[in-house]
Amino acid sequence: MPLSVRISEPEIYNQALNIWSEPSFMEAVAKLHKMTAMHVKCYKGEQLVAVLPVYTKKVLGFAAIVNPISSYYQGMNVWLEKSSYPQRTLLDSLQITRSIAHFLQKRFRKISINLSPELVDIRGFTWEGLQAAPLYTFVHDYSAPLKPLYNEHKNINKAIKHGYSFGQETNLAEFIKLTIAMDERKKRVNGVSYQALTLFLNQLFALGFARQYNMYLEGKIVSSEILFKGQLDKAYTIYRATSQNDMKHGVSSLHTLSLINELANEISELDFCGANIPDVARFKASFGLDLKVFFRISNG
Repeated sequence: MPLSVRISEPEIYNQALNIWSEPSFMEAVAKLHKMTAMHVKCYKGEQLVAVLPVYTKKVLGFAAIVNPISSYYQGMNVWLEKSSYPQRTLLDSLQITRSIAHFLQKRFRKISINLSPELVDIRGFTWEGLQAAPLYTFVHDYSAPLKPLYNEHKNINKAIKHGYSFGQETNLAEFIKLTIAMDERKKRVNGVSYQALTLFLNQLFALGFARQYNMYLEGKIVSSEILFKGQLDKAYTIYRATSQNDMKHGVSSLHTLSLINELANEISELDFCGANIPDVARFKASFGLDLKVFFRISNG
């Protein structure tokens, strides 16, 4: 049966969506970046078999798909009936990506989408003339033991002796304060204002999509992590800001270990969202996390 592709505003379906496709999450992202959130849907007859979340805007008068920084991935959801022939599932998945790629090529002048690591076969996009650039992230798979290098064990013990403690608390004012100091230190300019970021995160907290995990010293927050989680058993570390004075005492290492342990009975995989900046990648690699590839799909 041939496939058909349609595009519409995000909506709820009978199947569970990844967080990147949740309508209320997408609406918050679109509002922050002044974009339009859409679902690209693939049908096999009348059966919905895939949903790809996208964000659209006008660029020089042309319709474009862009990847906003506050939605790390635009993760595709694929629902195929189990088959006793694995090759049938492979061929169906390939046809879905080809159909979606063909639809996007016809409708949008510019395309930029960050697929999530679950979609490893991106041939359907490239066979339809799109480009696929590999990017990387580190994840912790809870089915395997964590094996940090010796240096990280030293940093963790140093932080414990220094008196840091871990806890979950929503305190965006302290998170923003740490973020501003970090951005100034790194001479980094964000695409949105701190006020807009605060409103966005408050909305996600209210929706149940965001959590804040902190490290404390004498009751003061010195490192703060914002984590995203939706219906599925995966979570994503999106923002972390840490006091420069406390980094030398190993607080970042203890923060990472504490976060991994905190979520052990709740999720199957923790994605640390990134391995593309050398210093950050070295830190994550030393923790024994798994390197995974994901792809940025574009038309140049």
